Amino acid sequence: MVKLIFSLFLSFFPGIIGMFWLPTGGLDPWYNALVKTPLTPGVNIIFLICLPIIYILLGTAFYLVIKPKYTKRSIDSAVTLFGINMFLSALWNFVFFKLHLVITSAVIILALFTIAFMMQRKFSLENKYAGYLVLPYTLFLIFAFYLNGGLVLLN
Repeated sequence: MVKLIFSLFLSFFPGIIGMFWLPTGGLDPWYNALVKTPLTPGVNIIFLICLPIIYILLGTAFYLVIKPKYTKRSIDSAVTLFGINMFLSALWNFVFFKLHLVITSAVIILALFTIAFMMQRKFSLENKYAGYLVLPYTLFLIFAFYLNGGLVLLN
């Protein structure tokens, strides 16, 4: 049970850190002034619905990877990929919402997608269900890149 709570905490950590930089209720004048893509959802839909679900899926996937006391393969690279992913996720919040560096944040999303893809493959080797749980996150990152890339092109 401790490993599950720890895994969920780690998966929510970038969101917790990101709350320091996020606009409250979408009231950030900088963000509101940006021209957005046609499929841009409201800030609350992303931050109150999508991200908590994704964080729960990622935390559960991480738990499934670290849960066994002994694994047939080394999980070091899976843990490393998860850590890099969490760091980049927190960094994206800072770069986008605090520094307003839209192009840099798009590059971070590409890096996140690459790490998430690698993480999904590595998690699948350890536990096939863990690999499946990462897939929605990789799809979310594709959509996030569309949104972020749209901001780069439209502004």
